[in-house]
Order: sequence, then C-alpha cells, then structure tokens
Amino acid sequence: LEFLTFTKELLEGLGAQVLVAMNGKQGLQRFYDMQPSIVMIEMDLPDMTGIEVFEKIKGIVLSNHIMSILLSGNDSTEIISQAYEVGIIDFMRKPLDLKLFLPYLFNRDALRKSISQSITTDGLTGVGNRKRLNEFLEYSKKLSRQSGEYFSVIMIDLDNFKQVNDTFGHAKVDDVLNAFT
Repeated sequence: LEFLTFTKELLEGLGAQVLVAMNGKQGLQRFYDMQPSIVMIEMDLPDMTGIEVFEKIKGIVLSNHIMSILLSGNDSTEIISQAYEVGIIDFMRKPLDLKLFLPYLFNRDALRKSISQSITTDGLTGVGNRKRLNEFLEYSKKLSRQSGEYFSVIMIDLDNFKQVNDTFGHAKVDDVLNAFT
C-alpha cells in the first residue's frame, strides 16, 4: 500500500491521471469506466490473478492499443511466459526501480501514441481517416448525451477527383490533397 501510494503520487505529480483498485473486481470496474491508456495489473490480487483480470479486458486492451503491464514479485519464467501468452505487453518485477520505471512509462506512452496516430491518420495529409472519424463521432455523441447539447458535422466532397487521378496520376493527386488540407 505504501508503494502504491508513493507511485500514484509520483505519477500524478508528473501529470498522469492514476486510478487505483485494491482488487480485481474493482479494477475491472474502473477500467471499464475510464479505459486508461496504460494498465498495470498486480499478479497477486485478493480475488483473482492479474492474468484473469487481463483476460476479461483483453479485447478492449488490444483493439484500443492500451499498453498492459503485469507486476509481480515473482519473476519466474512460468509467470512471465503466461503473461506474454495471454497478450500482456510487458512484465515488471516488484519492487520497481524508479530510475527504470519512469523512462519506461514515458517510452511506452510515446509508443502507444505513435501507434494510435499512425492507425488513425493519413500519412500523406495528416488528416484523420475513417477510423478517426468514427472515434470522433462516438466521442461527440457521448458528450452530446452528457451535456444535452447538439453537435454538427460538415462533410466536403472534392468533385471530379477521380478525373484528376486518371488524367494526371497519383503524384498530382497527392499535390491536390496537400493543397486542399
């Protein structure tokens, strides 16, 4: 508990929002409520194992590129192998070495952001793609329901775009897209 409190205060001091749960059931509820960008799960919880917790959230974790870390004082090959086999990204032995832990967290968060950016953004124009549009619409609908206010969407269509491609080729189409955005 002392370590948990210290780590929470340290990370919040760096600007992170940290949610703490004392058992698997509470952790699952907080995960579903907040869907964090990084989830750290203790292997030995009072009501279930960290592996069991992860298996319940695995689909959301993987589809949303949430970094997952299993923490344990037991660094046996069996535990680490089991963690990796179910899809957990990383394993860290407790007690954590803060000189390694903080750069590690920043590294993983940067990786997560980079992956998310590459999946939802067009590499040429930097404009959000269909996946980003869907995420934005879901987020906007949620905000609209919570606030009771409406939101609007404006779509712009480039006429005769196929003709530009057919006549001038992909290189010119890239120039047109960049000029438009």
